[in-house]
Amino acid sequence: MRLSLKLYLLFLPLVALTVSLVGISSFTFAQRALKENAKDLIQAVNAQKESDFLRWIEGNKRLVQSMAQRPLVRDYAAILVSASQGSAEFLEAERLLLQDHFLVNVDWSGGIEEFSVIHPVTGEILVSTDQDLNGKFRVNEGYFLEGKEGIFVDGIKYDASEGKVALHITAPIISKEGELLGVLAGHVNLEELDRIMVDGVDGNSSLDTYLVNNMSQFTTKPRFLSSVENQEAVFTEGVNACQLGWTGFLEGADYRQVEVLGYYHWLRGWQICLVTEIDEAEAYQSVAELQTSLLAVSLVIALIGGLVSAGFVRSVTEPLTDLAFGAVAIGEGNLDYRVDPRGKDELGRLGVSFNQMAHNLEQARQENAQVVAELRQLSEELELRVEERTEDLQRSNEELERFAYVASHDLQEPLRMVTSYLLLLNKRYADKLDGDALEFINFAVDGATRMKRLINDLLAYSRVGTHGQAFGEVDLNKVLERAKVSLGIMIAESEAKVTSGILPIVMADEGQIEQVMQNLIGNAIKFSNDQVPAVRVEAKRYNQQWWQISVSDNGIGIDPVFFERIFVIFQRLHTREEYGGTGIGLAISKRIIERHGGRIWVDSTPGNGSTFHFLIPSVPTWIEQGERRI
Repeated sequence: MRLSLKLYLLFLPLVALTVSLVGISSFTFAQRALKENAKDLIQAVNAQKESDFLRWIEGNKRLVQSMAQRPLVRDYAAILVSASQGSAEFLEAERLLLQDHFLVNVDWSGGIEEFSVIHPVTGEILVSTDQDLNGKFRVNEGYFLEGKEGIFVDGIKYDASEGKVALHITAPIISKEGELLGVLAGHVNLEELDRIMVDGVDGNSSLDTYLVNNMSQFTTKPRFLSSVENQEAVFTEGVNACQLGWTGFLEGADYRQVEVLGYYHWLRGWQICLVTEIDEAEAYQSVAELQTSLLAVSLVIALIGGLVSAGFVRSVTEPLTDLAFGAVAIGEGNLDYRVDPRGKDELGRLGVSFNQMAHNLEQARQENAQVVAELRQLSEELELRVEERTEDLQRSNEELERFAYVASHDLQEPLRMVTSYLLLLNKRYADKLDGDALEFINFAVDGATRMKRLINDLLAYSRVGTHGQAFGEVDLNKVLERAKVSLGIMIAESEAKVTSGILPIVMADEGQIEQVMQNLIGNAIKFSNDQVPAVRVEAKRYNQQWWQISVSDNGIGIDPVFFERIFVIFQRLHTREEYGGTGIGLAISKRIIERHGGRIWVDSTPGNGSTFHFLIPSVPTWIEQGERRI
């Protein structure tokens, strides 16, 4: 495939992708902004309707309260309560109360449509602007019971006694002496709420606001329902959520099964949901128009990008074609080939660089032969030096090993002689020497014995890397058993408990690993506190190449500042009188583990025991040959 076609295939998708990303980003941003505007609109309408609703309630509340506080209303109410029904005094008080106070304040267009005076004890309606209500009882109604205590606005709900959705406002009628004379009840005309909910809405808009009570019943008539029957309910997703006390935006079907964007506001104090909805088709109409505009702009940008890409591809491919021919010529050995640089841009400088490269290659070819000859000579000299150094190192190691053996042998011979003569002196002249002399002899024998043990440990330390056995498969379960046998006397005397999990088969020097186990378990028993020593040996996979072996105890523990020091040869944390030994056991263990390529470390807290960990190689999978291993 030609480079020009590749560049076209590269740039055209890039242009298309860029245009698409810009278009999608612009559309997404604008869509989000338009949706937010729609949300702001319906939330603002909802807030305005809530304010209008509360203002309307407050106006009717003030009317009922002021009516109950009128002196004449108090006087007439006192007569109605005390006089016999049907008496001239009762009928006169009823007439004046209706004529001068109630009927003149009844507002059938949106205020109080009915006033009643209710007996404070029996709950009987003594007088009402609706003659059909006289003599009826409201003793169990919540608005009557609350109205005896103070001004009260009941919820908007279906009233079975009246057979319709109702709202009552009640206030106590109290005499000058503070006696409860009755309860004034005002029945609010809810048709005014319908007007409040639709007031100010453009007739061509789908914007709709209505109220739903806590029984999911329409409290006001939505715009797009011709009428609302008593107890007619609505169960849309937004209303259902609002009934649970939720307030927020939701997209979904409304009571007409039309997709809308709605804001659902739960008026907690009224146990009612204020719903404001607008059809999605109207709310997102601007989004659809924006999508069409962005598509047209994107097509124009894509066309311009295609033309620019064509010119760019041509300006790139022609100089590159010349460079390609030049590269072939250089590759065939024609270092005299030169190209014609075009322009002063990067491609022009590339042509100049190509010509300079050809010139440099010619010079480098001439210098290369000389450099190769010099490198060959240096390589031969280096190999000779490495062989000489290797022989010197091997000879030095052999001499050091012979020196360690001879030194240990020659040092132990005079120690044996000193020890023997001291013991002979003690045996022959014990009855002639005083107590101090015998004590001095014992000190000398003990010092010689410790010196012998120190020399043996030092010799063992020096031979870790030279006298070890070849690595092979080692069953750590068997190694642990042999170490326990070697430590049998110490375990028996201390009554130590040495336990383990199932240990793996590893690649190791069996004798050296047994020595490590013996050193760690011996230290765990030796550095115990007053309780019975408990030692636990466990293993876990560190990774595919290594096993991690852990030896835990309940001993005296180690301060973290000494974690590194305890692995240094002859470093002791306690006196010989406190704990015996030469202080070389952990150093030998460290050297053995390092010979196996692993590492050893400790975790401990003073007084809470210690756990020594070391890594040991696992058996390679190519050795296992399919056998099942731990």
